[in-house]
Amino acid sequence: MLAVALLMCVSEFAKANVAPNPDFFVGKWQFEFKGLPNGDGKLIFKFVKVDENITGSLFTSDGTEMAKITSSRFEGDDLEVGFSAQ
Repeated sequence: MLAVALLMCVSEFAKANVAPNPDFFVGKWQFEFKGLPNGDGKLIFKFVKVDENITGSLFTSDGTEMAKITSSRFEGDDLEVGFSAQ
């Protein structure tokens, strides 16, 4: 039982120290938002990898480009992106 507990601790520690994989985010991701004053909607993020960084654009559901991604960074396993859109 002690060996199992030790193995679980080691596997959790190893998982926590793995660097994020930018390739996971490359491609199109649909984002759905609900309950805003102007109603529900969908947006599409298209991510590309350039020199180990993530960049790309934000599109409306009909394919019109709304904004370019101006910044990106990894926070743990999450990708945070910055953009400005109206």
